[in-house]
Amino acid sequence: MASGNTLAILTRLDNLFPEWLFVAFTSGSTEPSPGDTIYGDTSAANARLEYIALTSGSWGGGDAAGFMLLSNWNGSGWTSGENFTAGADTASNHGTLTGTPVDCYATADWRNGKPVLDFDDTVKEVALFQGYMPRHYDGGGITVTLSLMATSDTSGTFSFSAFLMSITPGADNIASKVFAAPNANTSITIPGTAGLTVDGAIAFSDGADMDSVAAGEWFYLLVMRNATDGGSGDAELAGIEIKES
Repeated sequence: MASGNTLAILTRLDNLFPEWLFVAFTSGSTEPSPGDTIYGDTSAANARLEYIALTSGSWGGGDAAGFMLLSNWNGSGWTSGENFTAGADTASNHGTLTGTPVDCYATADWRNGKPVLDFDDTVKEVALFQGYMPRHYDGGGITVTLSLMATSDTSGTFSFSAFLMSITPGADNIASKVFAAPNANTSITIPGTAGLTVDGAIAFSDGADMDSVAAGEWFYLLVMRNATDGGSGDAELAGIEIKES
């Protein structure tokens, strides 16, 4: 298929509303990996790590701080200030939780009677989509383009990241597969009039950068807003185009 042709269109109605959670941490000294089970050393509450990001410090320096996105939380007991451990329920103090897990999925809303997904301006939020790579996909890179609006803001920028996970038949176990590292567009200019849309393009190279999603495969696309991007008010996602680069 020729470069630039559309491979998929995704809308709010395709969003799977992941039951994931966001939790902040500090004093990190041992880096966990996506797919690890994260345990509270005091409470023994646990969840699966989907993604982890640093906002300051370093693991080697023992002062890593950032946030984790978690799934399959057992729903009880986690407390702010307790240490956490990755991979086993034996305490080894990977870091310290600085809050309790909170819902982090973008919420369904309407803009003048049209469906959108709202991404908060104070808490990082995600939306999860499932897609199918058409068999006419030619195997090049792809560009994920987000169609965005601001609820009220008319200046500043949005910052969004996108993650991909391929589901290769006979090879990938959906219970253990993790997302590839995200790519981002951190400077999506908010239109000067509320309600106008702006396109935010996020490019992926063919291969590991897009988790090697191939023609004829199902895949998952995770979209996340960085809530500290400088825009005030919700960012509204109207739709997503995936095209061949």
